[in-house]
Amino acid sequence: MWSHRALSKCSQSEIQESIAQEMREAVIEAAQPAVPGESVKATLLRAHRNLGSTKFWRVRAAWKGEAGDWSATAVEEFRGKLNALRVERDKRKYAAATVMGQRLRAMRDGLQRTDPEFFGSEIDALSWALRRCRGEDQHES
Repeated sequence: MWSHRALSKCSQSEIQESIAQEMREAVIEAAQPAVPGESVKATLLRAHRNLGSTKFWRVRAAWKGEAGDWSATAVEEFRGKLNALRVERDKRKYAAATVMGQRLRAMRDGLQRTDPEFFGSEIDALSWALRRCRGEDQHES
């Protein structure tokens, strides 16, 4: 968030350049995952689709760095769409981690029931993977 004092020290063109760069980076983020060899138009269409009801011409303009003269309402709408996309992606990541954790736990428990002595190293590896899946042991490599 810009403070009044920070705004007064920046020229209009600096603010517009900053907004244009922010919107360009937003389109790049929205277009993820990148597909090698894909056309720019296909990339922009994916960003447009991922951002929801944003107008395609806005996505294209942001990509080209021409978003500096957008209204504050348009910029905030674009930011809001990107934030909604981030939340949705985080939910999908969490769901995928939950499913992965369930699968790892089932494998570990099955090995423990079968022969914990024979499968000791596999059980340890699965337990370690489960801790990583839950975000524990991040200091280990």
